[in-house]
Amino acid sequence: MSRVIVKNLPVQADEKALKALFSPYGSITDCYVKRRPDGKSRRYAFIGFNDEEAAARSVKELNSTYMRSQKIEVQVATAPVRQAPQEGESNGVTVSGEGFADAGETGRLKLYHLPVSTDSGVLRRHFEKYGPVSDTHIIIDPVSEFSTGSAFVQFMLPEHAVKALSESHIIGGKIIRLTAALAPRESDDSKLTYKQRQKKQRLNSSADQSTWNTLHTNKGAMTSTLASRLGVSKEDLLSENAAVRMATGEARLARELGIFLESRGIEPDPDAESVRSKTTVLCKNIPEDVSPDDIEAMFSKHAAVSAVYPSPGALLTIVEMADAQSAKVAFRRLAFTPLGKSKVPLYLEWAAITDEARAKARAAKRLERAPKDNPLEMRLTNRDASTPAKAKGALKLVIRNIAFQANAKELRQLLSSFGELKTMRAPKRQNGELRGFGFAEYTSVEDAAEAAKMLNGTHFYGRHLVVEAAEDKKDEDELLGKHSGSSNVKSGKRRKH
Repeated sequence: MSRVIVKNLPVQADEKALKALFSPYGSITDCYVKRRPDGKSRRYAFIGFNDEEAAARSVKELNSTYMRSQKIEVQVATAPVRQAPQEGESNGVTVSGEGFADAGETGRLKLYHLPVSTDSGVLRRHFEKYGPVSDTHIIIDPVSEFSTGSAFVQFMLPEHAVKALSESHIIGGKIIRLTAALAPRESDDSKLTYKQRQKKQRLNSSADQSTWNTLHTNKGAMTSTLASRLGVSKEDLLSENAAVRMATGEARLARELGIFLESRGIEPDPDAESVRSKTTVLCKNIPEDVSPDDIEAMFSKHAAVSAVYPSPGALLTIVEMADAQSAKVAFRRLAFTPLGKSKVPLYLEWAAITDEARAKARAAKRLERAPKDNPLEMRLTNRDASTPAKAKGALKLVIRNIAFQANAKELRQLLSSFGELKTMRAPKRQNGELRGFGFAEYTSVEDAAEAAKMLNGTHFYGRHLVVEAAEDKKDEDELLGKHSGSSNVKSGKRRKH
């Protein structure tokens, strides 16, 4: 507990004297002397600290010491036992002028008398012992921009809210009051214009983690970055073998972005289990005429920006904000904001925090599922695993989702950019178009793993390549058999009958 009780005080002791005595041990959030109706001291007081460590230090140092020749007792104060529900409250139901709020239905609580310094992280840590918390919202005074001392906590399961409501709570050294809260009101979309409804749908989709692509980059900015590095104009870059050049460049830039994100403690390829930051945002789809300073200026209008980290080529920018509440406001207000002369939408994503222990556990789990006789799969699922310099046999990859307008020559150029090819096969239709998949064998484990890692998800003629380890003849026969009934096959030479 971060609250202490001081007993056997001198009659003359007041709040000012107590603050002077206890403030060296930590930040005081609450201090009052209990008094009789006539104003005389009852000779005990409560003092609230911002954290439990400060309260513990004050108990250790000041208990059984003297204040004005009076030996005082300093003990950790416990939260008072919550009284039975009064009129207007029953079993987690609160009656207000606005209607009935049932914590057993909404799973939402409203908090009062919070310390001004309380942030969303403190609330989440305090209430997660009752059950998973899906959201917290601290009410901010728009004039002072400080907390009003009130907040909302939303639990994933309503029964956890009822459990929390049944107990008393001390946060930041202060006894807080809880009531059941009504569910947030939903706006009437029928009164919105078509453009307003579209904007609302985009904002709602911006919170859907399943739609996020961490390594997404603006194509124009990526082209400019590649041209600058090669020392050529954008026109020259796109004049010959444009699809191969762009796919190769995108793969290498994606690798650089991944390394950059990892250096800042952010997962480049998060999944549904990844822990998302509440204060760090990834800004994507940034055009070449928008600088990191422009991004910082945009966020500074809505939140206190702690730091801004542009990636190589400024294709992606990390923005760190001071508190979760203002970060949430900035995210909502800036998502899909038009950027630059081209007015492309700004894509925002909460950064996935790197958890080394969790990452190792995930890698081990994937390794258990990997075929034991497939060294490439082991290489891809556990990047720290050591592999021999040369494979005992050539390793084969299967490449899917190849655009039909691509040709075998371009595919070979792309695949050979990341290692030494032994063979490559791209089955064709009777009209000469590729059938959308192919196979490639590399001469070394390193080359095969590098190609799979670099090319998986890369755009080639506007389509994401899917590159995986092939299980020798099994994958090849399966793919060829799947398409044989729907189209005539032409793979190099016409089949003889």
